[in-house]
Amino acid sequence: MNRKQCFKCKEIKLIENFRQYKSGINKGYYFSYCMNCMSEYKKNRNKHLNKYPWHRTYKRIKCRCYWKNHKGHKYYKNIKNFLSVVDIKFLWFRDGASSMQRPSIDRKNSKEDYTLDNCRYIELRENVRRGSIERWRRYWLNQEGFK
Repeated sequence: MNRKQCFKCKEIKLIENFRQYKSGINKGYYFSYCMNCMSEYKKNRNKHLNKYPWHRTYKRIKCRCYWKNHKGHKYYKNIKNFLSVVDIKFLWFRDGASSMQRPSIDRKNSKEDYTLDNCRYIELRENVRRGSIERWRRYWLNQEGFK
């Protein structure tokens, strides 16, 4: 039987105790953490992100702007991020995002970068509505074509 050492707990366990990558460059290989350590890691990670939700916003902004494999990168590749975690925390408390049902970071001018002056937190439904109206205007006014 195949065995593998868990990177976290350092125990040697049966290979069935490790998850296998299903796709991508690592397809067929196994995760370095056993399933028990992986679930503990995810639980602690979610506790951190729930305690500091602006970290999740920062991470997602960075992914959209700079990670080429992100599904939304094609819309953000010319957009730069000039916000730090501290700036996003400031926006979080300034706009009262903790009292919102589903807070979402919004760029007031969607063609400009992520800067402190251009960003705010609003409800997700309002952010989606603003994007729909903007696409509708571009389509009917033939400014940039419909995306």
